[in-house]
Amino acid sequence: MALCITSESQAREIATRFFEQYNSLVVAKEAVWHGNVWTITVIVGGIKPETRKIMINSEDGRITGYL
Repeated sequence: MALCITSESQAREIATRFFEQYNSLVVAKEAVWHGNVWTITVIVGGIKPETRKIMINSEDGRITGYL
């Protein structure tokens, strides 16, 4: 199902749901839109927090990569 991501809150929600599959604590910190890609920075983990980034295509809502 294609999903056009038109707002920062939609991008943050997708990023949060993705990382919650693997981590119990996820906090979306920053969302930046460049062309047709949202890049969201999140903090994952409670005891030993790590910073992660995820890229989401704004045209179809697909995750194009994460670090």
